[in-house]
Amino acid sequence: MIERGTRLGPYEVESALGAGGMGEVYRARDTRLDRTVALKVLSAKLDATPELRGRFEREARAIAALQHPNICVLHDLGQEGAMAFLVMEYLEGETLAVRLRRGALPLTEVIAIGGQIASALERAHRAGIIHRDLKPANVMLTRGGAKLLDFGLAKANVTSGFAQTAIASDAPTLSAMTQAGVVMGTVPYMAPEQLEGREADARSDIYAFGCVLYEMTTAEAAYKGTHTIQPPALHRLVQACLARNPDVRVQSAHDAGLMLAAAGEAAAPAAVAARRRWLWPAITTAAVIAAAAVAWHLRPAAPAAQISAEIAPPPGTHFAFQGVHPGPPVISPDGRRVVFLASSGNHTSLWLRSLDSPVARELPGTVGADLPFWSPDSREIGFVQSATEVGVVDTGALMVLDLAGGAPRELAPVGTFRGGTWAADGTILYAPDSSGGLMRIRASGGTPQPVLKGTANIDSHRFPYFLPDGKHFLYMTVSHADPTRDMIYEASLDGSMNRPLIASQTPGIYADGALLYSDRGTLLAARLDQASGTLSGSPRPVVTGIYDDVESWRPGYSVSRTGLLVYASGSAGPQRLAWTNRSGVLGPLLPGYSGEAVQASVAPDGAHFALAVDNGIQDIWTQSSTGGTPTRLTFGGPLIHSSPVWSPDGRWIAYSDRATAWRIAATGGARQRIGAGPSGTTFFEPAGWSADGKELLCMLVNERGLNSMAGLNVAGGALRPIAATPGMNIAELELSPDSRWVGYLAGPPGQPENVYLVPFRGGSGSVWQVTTAGASRFFWVKGGRELDVIDETGQLLAIPVTVNGDAPVPGTPQVVATNFPEAIAAAPDGQGFLAVTYPDDHQSLCVLSDWPRTLH
Repeated sequence: MIERGTRLGPYEVESALGAGGMGEVYRARDTRLDRTVALKVLSAKLDATPELRGRFEREARAIAALQHPNICVLHDLGQEGAMAFLVMEYLEGETLAVRLRRGALPLTEVIAIGGQIASALERAHRAGIIHRDLKPANVMLTRGGAKLLDFGLAKANVTSGFAQTAIASDAPTLSAMTQAGVVMGTVPYMAPEQLEGREADARSDIYAFGCVLYEMTTAEAAYKGTHTIQPPALHRLVQACLARNPDVRVQSAHDAGLMLAAAGEAAAPAAVAARRRWLWPAITTAAVIAAAAVAWHLRPAAPAAQISAEIAPPPGTHFAFQGVHPGPPVISPDGRRVVFLASSGNHTSLWLRSLDSPVARELPGTVGADLPFWSPDSREIGFVQSATEVGVVDTGALMVLDLAGGAPRELAPVGTFRGGTWAADGTILYAPDSSGGLMRIRASGGTPQPVLKGTANIDSHRFPYFLPDGKHFLYMTVSHADPTRDMIYEASLDGSMNRPLIASQTPGIYADGALLYSDRGTLLAARLDQASGTLSGSPRPVVTGIYDDVESWRPGYSVSRTGLLVYASGSAGPQRLAWTNRSGVLGPLLPGYSGEAVQASVAPDGAHFALAVDNGIQDIWTQSSTGGTPTRLTFGGPLIHSSPVWSPDGRWIAYSDRATAWRIAATGGARQRIGAGPSGTTFFEPAGWSADGKELLCMLVNERGLNSMAGLNVAGGALRPIAATPGMNIAELELSPDSRWVGYLAGPPGQPENVYLVPFRGGSGSVWQVTTAGASRFFWVKGGRELDVIDETGQLLAIPVTVNGDAPVPGTPQVVATNFPEAIAAAPDGQGFLAVTYPDDHQSLCVLSDWPRTLH
């Protein structure tokens, strides 16, 4: 015990506050700034080895950089003689553990405090810091809100085991430093993987978060589990947090916070919504016919006036209605809610907007989602969650999300998903890829079954839409070689009907006895006899200004049973490229091109870059880094040329035409074949060229959509397999400039992807994980000495990479910029990034009530 008046540097001890496994805590006065601080004098065990002490100091510095209103601030790290100490923010209040001795918390407090804890965890996890000891005793309740204590610091007290630790809410921390086989945490809040001595990650904190939520709601430890939590949405969230398998647990604190907020909304009194069934106070008026009120009442049963309105995207985002991964607006069958895709920099996810609310909310677990569709009862949505695109192929999963709460669940693997539809009997019909036929699966799960198969004349069957009987459906066929064969069909699940209805380059949907489809921006309605599969009369215009998308052919319109029509309007405008510096400041726009740049690669000298540009077909182009007219390198032949990479001398560009790798001179000319994947390879994509010029790093995608990687001998075409993370699909390969390491993204569908490293040559199957809190893109820069990572929140992180023997040693991520533009390539020196922009974006989400009235 340190006596009152003792000085530790400039800090004068005033009184003892408590003690724990880390050491003793004192109230002290900072004599320099004349402020009260909390002084934690660390246990002498911390100095047992230089390794533990060095690890502690590095983590303390990292935590000091965490500025968040719900994280206790670390002011200083000091040493007085042999005594190490921490200087922290002094907090007045009580711990959550003390509060819970008086009983459970009201639901409103559970939602508020839980949301603050989730927000703090999210901030730490984004910085790569795992708490590992979240419990009520480490949450301080203050007038300003909840504050998390001991962030990452409780890892310093290494013990030999946990058998003597008490099972209690205030049980001491077991162990603090990360060592193989050492158990870390407090038993009642420890995830199964922690108890087994395996490495903890962000999902271990999610497990503890579920324990804390349960305890706040019931005043009982979660391991006893004798209560059913109310409301049901909160119960589902807690259960999803407490899943034994971390792969099926809620995957991020961000998603947990969103789900908690949604549980609070679901528990709000129904009387608020019942006061007025359709009040749109925040919709911007586009035209109001026979009504001009500030607040509008829209009733499905015979409304007094037809209303046309426009909904703005959520603040700080823009709509993502077009592209390879579009998310056009879809209205729920009951006409109450709209789901759409919105993007903020590199972060794209689904949002839900109730039409009687001015606020949209982001849906948890939907980062990287697109093409949503509704269940017939308006309670769930289906969507695809794509892994990062590899060349022109995606690997992902068909997912289902219960909007009342819980995490998305996976139904089936997919490729470049092209639409789904849901029948009342629970059948989901979907197009698993951009080429091929249609499949069906039960919404409850099961084995996918083929419904229609692709043919030689039809590249793709896509965007199915169930008719009301749930046995017949519409779908669209696409022929890239002959657009005159693009057609809307009506077919039946039992195969007894499959007939063309009308030539169209947009899909069809059905409502009120009519087929709706778009023709050059005008939504048309034609009478459809479902039984005979025939159209009658001339198509009638419903509305103009529909935003059609020539990349995916997705429908930009949907209707409800109540007569509401929602549709995408406006346009994203032409895509333009620009260089951005490390601060995220965009430079002048580069000369334009027709189409979408889906991939890019910068030459080794930085003077030029190569692009894969998609404008219905895909070709390779080059352009000067300082501007100038783009030059096309590939012509004719296959419809897809993708994945350009430069040779180390800058003379050649390798690329793919789906299953074969080629090279072509950077100045143009005849192409030369390099090699192809083995039998069963559907895509074979170059991802890097070795520094000695002898091998290409390639991604191989098989018929089941599973990815692997290999080295391809440039001279002879021989393949050399490269090991990757077991049990995970991989994407976004990047070869380090010195050819020592392959970086890639990996993660199960529906869960955040992270950056991993493996040796390009040699090695014994070793894998090193670089990030833990999710990543969307990354780039090797500075000759392989640094990885620049864009995380899921749009932060640019710089991670130094050194080498210790045969192992890479990633350093602590440093935040370089926030809200970083959507970068697709990096200059070799890391000072510039090639970013895609849409300077003329004017997309809008429009709503039209009683749309059938336009036909009369």
